[in-house]
Amino acid sequence: MLEQTRIFLENASIKDRKLKGQYFTKKSLKDISLKNIVFNDGMDILENSCGTGEFVHSIFEINSNVKLDAYDIDPELVNMVSKNYPKANVKCADWLLDENTKKYDKIIGNPPYFEISKDECKKRGYESLLRFCKSKPNIYSFFIAKSIELLKPGGELIYVVPTSMNNGYGFSPLRDFIIENCNIINIILHSDDDFEDAQQNTMTLHLQKLKPNESNDEKYIYKTKSSSIFSK
Repeated sequence: MLEQTRIFLENASIKDRKLKGQYFTKKSLKDISLKNIVFNDGMDILENSCGTGEFVHSIFEINSNVKLDAYDIDPELVNMVSKNYPKANVKCADWLLDENTKKYDKIIGNPPYFEISKDECKKRGYESLLRFCKSKPNIYSFFIAKSIELLKPGGELIYVVPTSMNNGYGFSPLRDFIIENCNIINIILHSDDDFEDAQQNTMTLHLQKLKPNESNDEKYIYKTKSSSIFSK
Protein backbone atom coordinates (compact mmCIF):
# COMPACT_ATOMS: atom_id res chain seq x y z
CA MET A 1 0.00 0.00 0.00
CA LEU A 2 1.28 3.45 -0.91
CA GLU A 3 2.40 5.90 1.76
CA GLN A 4 -0.25 8.41 0.69
CA THR A 5 -2.91 5.73 1.27
CA ARG A 6 -1.55 4.93 4.74
CA ILE A 7 -1.65 8.59 5.72
CA PHE A 8 -5.19 8.99 4.39
CA LEU A 9 -6.39 5.92 6.29
CA GLU A 10 -4.84 7.19 9.52
CA ASN A 11 -6.73 10.47 9.27
CA ALA A 12 -10.01 9.57 7.57
CA SER A 13 -13.16 8.51 9.40
CA ILE A 14 -14.01 4.82 8.93
CA LYS A 15 -17.70 5.74 9.02
CA ASP A 16 -17.25 8.30 6.24
CA ARG A 17 -15.23 5.90 4.11
CA LYS A 18 -17.87 3.17 4.43
CA LEU A 19 -20.61 5.62 3.46
CA LYS A 20 -18.64 6.39 0.30
CA GLY A 21 -17.72 2.74 -0.29
CA GLN A 22 -13.99 3.53 -0.12
CA TYR A 23 -11.77 0.47 0.26
CA PHE A 24 -8.13 0.67 -0.75
CA THR A 25 -6.24 -2.02 -2.58
CA LYS A 26 -3.16 -3.75 -1.18
CA LYS A 27 -0.10 -4.06 -3.40
CA SER A 28 -0.27 -7.86 -3.40
CA LEU A 29 -3.85 -7.74 -4.70
CA LYS A 30 -2.97 -5.15 -7.36
CA ASP A 31 -0.05 -7.29 -8.51
CA ILE A 32 -2.31 -10.34 -8.86
CA SER A 33 -4.99 -8.33 -10.66
CA LEU A 34 -2.61 -6.76 -13.18
CA LYS A 35 -0.44 -9.80 -13.80
CA ASN A 36 -0.17 -10.48 -17.54
CA ILE A 37 -2.20 -7.35 -18.41
CA VAL A 38 -0.55 -5.61 -21.37
CA PHE A 39 -0.32 -1.79 -21.48
CA ASN A 40 0.96 -0.58 -24.83
CA ASP A 41 2.18 2.95 -25.49
CA GLY A 42 -0.66 5.34 -26.24
CA MET A 43 -3.44 3.12 -24.89
CA ASP A 44 -6.49 4.91 -23.49
CA ILE A 45 -6.90 3.80 -19.87
CA LEU A 46 -9.64 4.74 -17.39
CA GLU A 47 -9.60 4.51 -13.60
CA ASN A 48 -13.05 5.81 -12.70
CA SER A 49 -12.84 5.63 -8.89
CA CYS A 50 -9.17 6.35 -8.35
CA GLY A 51 -9.13 6.98 -4.58
CA THR A 52 -5.59 7.67 -3.42
CA GLY A 53 -4.14 6.48 -6.74
CA GLU A 54 -3.22 2.88 -5.95
CA PHE A 55 -4.08 1.54 -9.41
CA VAL A 56 -2.92 4.76 -11.11
CA HIS A 57 0.51 4.18 -9.54
CA SER A 58 0.63 0.54 -10.66
CA ILE A 59 -0.44 1.33 -14.23
CA PHE A 60 2.24 4.02 -14.62
CA GLU A 61 4.81 1.64 -13.08
CA ILE A 62 4.07 -0.85 -15.86
CA ASN A 63 4.00 1.75 -18.66
CA SER A 64 4.16 5.51 -18.15
CA ASN A 65 3.36 6.15 -21.82
CA VAL A 66 -0.34 5.35 -21.63
CA LYS A 67 -3.07 8.02 -21.69
CA LEU A 68 -4.80 7.71 -18.34
CA ASP A 69 -8.05 9.38 -17.26
CA ALA A 70 -8.99 9.19 -13.58
CA TYR A 71 -12.10 10.19 -11.64
CA ASP A 72 -13.13 10.47 -8.02
CA ILE A 73 -15.89 12.31 -6.14
CA ASP A 74 -13.63 13.24 -3.20
CA PRO A 75 -11.80 16.57 -3.82
CA GLU A 76 -9.06 15.68 -1.32
CA LEU A 77 -8.26 12.47 -3.18
CA VAL A 78 -8.43 14.15 -6.58
CA ASN A 79 -5.93 16.78 -5.43
CA MET A 80 -3.67 14.03 -4.07
CA VAL A 81 -3.68 12.04 -7.31
CA SER A 82 -3.27 15.15 -9.48
CA LYS A 83 -0.22 16.19 -7.44
CA ASN A 84 1.41 12.75 -7.35
CA TYR A 85 0.65 11.77 -10.96
CA PRO A 86 0.74 14.89 -13.15
CA LYS A 87 0.62 12.77 -16.34
CA ALA A 88 -2.87 11.58 -15.42
CA ASN A 89 -5.95 13.53 -16.47
CA VAL A 90 -7.78 13.63 -13.13
CA LYS A 91 -11.33 14.94 -12.72
CA CYS A 92 -13.39 15.51 -9.58
CA ALA A 93 -16.83 14.23 -10.58
CA ASP A 94 -19.37 11.46 -10.12
CA TRP A 95 -18.28 9.30 -13.04
CA LEU A 96 -21.66 7.56 -13.20
CA LEU A 97 -23.17 10.92 -14.22
CA ASP A 98 -20.35 11.98 -16.52
CA GLU A 99 -21.52 12.37 -20.13
CA ASN A 100 -18.13 11.78 -21.77
CA THR A 101 -18.54 8.99 -24.35
CA LYS A 102 -14.83 8.37 -24.93
CA LYS A 103 -14.02 4.70 -25.51
CA TYR A 104 -11.17 2.97 -23.69
CA ASP A 105 -8.75 0.13 -24.29
CA LYS A 106 -8.77 -0.78 -20.61
CA ILE A 107 -10.83 0.22 -17.59
CA ILE A 108 -9.22 -0.73 -14.31
CA GLY A 109 -9.97 -0.18 -10.66
CA ASN A 110 -11.72 -0.92 -7.41
CA PRO A 111 -15.15 0.76 -7.61
CA PRO A 112 -17.08 1.71 -4.46
CA TYR A 113 -19.26 -0.94 -2.82
CA PHE A 114 -22.46 -0.04 -0.98
CA GLU A 115 -26.14 -0.74 -1.32
CA ILE A 116 -28.37 2.13 -2.37
CA SER A 117 -32.16 2.36 -2.47
CA LYS A 118 -33.96 2.78 -5.77
CA ASP A 119 -35.39 6.09 -4.51
CA GLU A 120 -31.88 7.33 -3.73
CA CYS A 121 -30.72 6.21 -7.18
CA LYS A 122 -33.41 8.36 -8.74
CA LYS A 123 -32.45 11.34 -6.56
CA ARG A 124 -28.80 11.00 -7.60
CA GLY A 125 -29.61 10.67 -11.29
CA TYR A 126 -28.86 6.95 -11.63
CA GLU A 127 -32.36 5.96 -12.76
CA SER A 128 -31.22 4.74 -16.20
CA LEU A 129 -28.84 2.28 -14.50
CA LEU A 130 -31.59 0.56 -12.50
CA ARG A 131 -32.19 -1.78 -15.44
CA PHE A 132 -29.08 -3.67 -14.35
CA CYS A 133 -30.59 -4.84 -11.05
CA LYS A 134 -33.71 -6.62 -9.83
CA SER A 135 -33.60 -5.84 -6.12
CA LYS A 136 -31.80 -3.25 -3.98
CA PRO A 137 -28.83 -2.10 -6.09
CA ASN A 138 -25.20 -2.10 -5.09
CA ILE A 139 -23.34 0.86 -6.57
CA TYR A 140 -20.53 -1.28 -7.98
CA SER A 141 -22.93 -2.97 -10.41
CA PHE A 142 -23.53 0.41 -12.06
CA PHE A 143 -19.78 0.91 -12.47
CA ILE A 144 -19.44 -2.47 -14.18
CA ALA A 145 -22.33 -1.86 -16.59
CA LYS A 146 -21.31 1.65 -17.62
CA SER A 147 -17.67 0.59 -17.97
CA ILE A 148 -18.64 -2.16 -20.41
CA GLU A 149 -20.52 0.40 -22.48
CA LEU A 150 -17.37 2.56 -22.71
CA LEU A 151 -14.94 -0.20 -23.70
CA LYS A 152 -13.67 -0.41 -27.26
CA PRO A 153 -14.37 -3.74 -29.01
CA GLY A 154 -11.71 -6.07 -27.63
CA GLY A 155 -11.13 -3.71 -24.70
CA GLU A 156 -10.66 -5.09 -21.20
CA LEU A 157 -12.24 -4.44 -17.81
CA ILE A 158 -10.19 -5.39 -14.73
CA TYR A 159 -12.15 -4.69 -11.55
CA VAL A 160 -11.82 -5.73 -7.92
CA VAL A 161 -15.42 -6.27 -6.79
CA PRO A 162 -17.42 -8.37 -4.29
CA THR A 163 -18.27 -11.92 -5.30
CA SER A 164 -21.97 -11.27 -4.61
CA MET A 165 -22.55 -10.44 -8.28
CA ASN A 166 -21.71 -14.01 -9.33
CA ASN A 167 -24.93 -15.58 -8.11
CA GLY A 168 -27.06 -13.01 -6.29
CA TYR A 169 -30.65 -12.79 -7.53
CA GLY A 170 -30.56 -9.01 -7.82
CA PHE A 171 -27.51 -9.07 -10.10
CA SER A 172 -29.03 -11.35 -12.76
CA PRO A 173 -29.67 -8.51 -15.27
CA LEU A 174 -26.03 -7.45 -14.88
CA ARG A 175 -24.82 -10.99 -15.51
CA ASP A 176 -27.03 -11.19 -18.61
CA PHE A 177 -25.57 -7.88 -19.82
CA ILE A 178 -22.02 -9.18 -19.29
CA ILE A 179 -22.80 -12.41 -21.18
CA GLU A 180 -24.30 -10.45 -24.06
CA ASN A 181 -21.35 -8.05 -24.38
CA CYS A 182 -18.20 -9.71 -22.97
CA ASN A 183 -16.16 -12.82 -22.47
CA ILE A 184 -15.01 -13.57 -18.94
CA ILE A 185 -11.24 -13.89 -19.24
CA ASN A 186 -10.65 -14.71 -15.59
CA ILE A 187 -12.11 -14.64 -12.09
CA ILE A 188 -9.52 -14.46 -9.31
CA LEU A 189 -10.94 -15.01 -5.83
CA HIS A 190 -9.47 -13.10 -2.85
CA SER A 191 -9.81 -13.52 0.89
CA ASP A 192 -11.96 -11.20 3.03
CA ASP A 193 -8.89 -9.57 4.63
CA ASP A 194 -7.45 -8.10 1.43
CA PHE A 195 -8.96 -4.68 2.23
CA GLU A 196 -8.76 -2.44 5.26
CA ASP A 197 -12.08 -2.62 7.18
CA ALA A 198 -13.93 -4.53 4.46
CA GLN A 199 -15.73 -7.64 5.64
CA GLN A 200 -16.72 -9.40 2.45
CA ASN A 201 -15.23 -11.72 -0.12
CA THR A 202 -13.85 -10.08 -3.23
CA MET A 203 -12.53 -11.09 -6.61
CA THR A 204 -10.76 -9.65 -9.60
CA LEU A 205 -13.14 -9.78 -12.54
CA HIS A 206 -11.40 -9.64 -15.93
CA LEU A 207 -13.72 -9.10 -18.89
CA GLN A 208 -13.06 -8.52 -22.57
CA LYS A 209 -15.66 -6.76 -24.69
CA LEU A 210 -16.88 -8.78 -27.64
CA LYS A 211 -16.05 -7.62 -31.14
CA PRO A 212 -18.81 -7.29 -33.77
CA ASN A 213 -20.30 -10.69 -34.68
CA GLU A 214 -18.37 -12.38 -31.85
CA SER A 215 -20.24 -14.63 -29.40
CA ASN A 216 -19.61 -15.35 -25.74
CA ASP A 217 -17.40 -18.40 -25.21
CA GLU A 218 -19.35 -19.21 -21.98
CA LYS A 219 -16.21 -19.64 -19.88
CA TYR A 220 -17.05 -19.40 -16.14
CA ILE A 221 -20.79 -19.30 -16.98
CA TYR A 222 -23.20 -21.90 -15.58
CA LYS A 223 -26.85 -21.86 -16.52
CA THR A 224 -29.65 -22.89 -14.16
CA LYS A 225 -33.37 -23.16 -14.86
CA SER A 226 -33.97 -19.55 -13.89
CA SER A 227 -30.66 -17.72 -14.33
CA SER A 228 -27.02 -17.76 -15.35
CA ILE A 229 -24.36 -17.65 -12.66
CA PHE A 230 -20.61 -17.12 -12.70
CA SER A 231 -18.24 -19.53 -11.00
CA LYS A 232 -14.50 -20.02 -10.91
